[in-house]
Amino acid sequence: YCMHGAQGELLYVGKSTQVRTRLLSYFRLPWPEHRHARLLRETARITWEPLGSEFAALLREVRLIRAHLPPYNIRSARPLDRWWVVT
Repeated sequence: YCMHGAQGELLYVGKSTQVRTRLLSYFRLPWPEHRHARLLRETARITWEPLGSEFAALLREVRLIRAHLPPYNIRSARPLDRWWVVT
């Protein structure tokens, strides 16, 4: 799911198998201490994209974060060239 600001800017990208439950949990967070409570105040629109698997959702999330660098995804904005896959 993507949370957008008033001007349409991408504020946050997340993934969840229970989007409704995840979004409702943001309303129970303490204001202004928690960053997701602050995010909720800035959000004007929420969009979501159903995908076929959890792996597809994770890949889409990473690609959106890298392409847009949303301000509330700071911890997830690592460069993709430094990721390792161990098999």
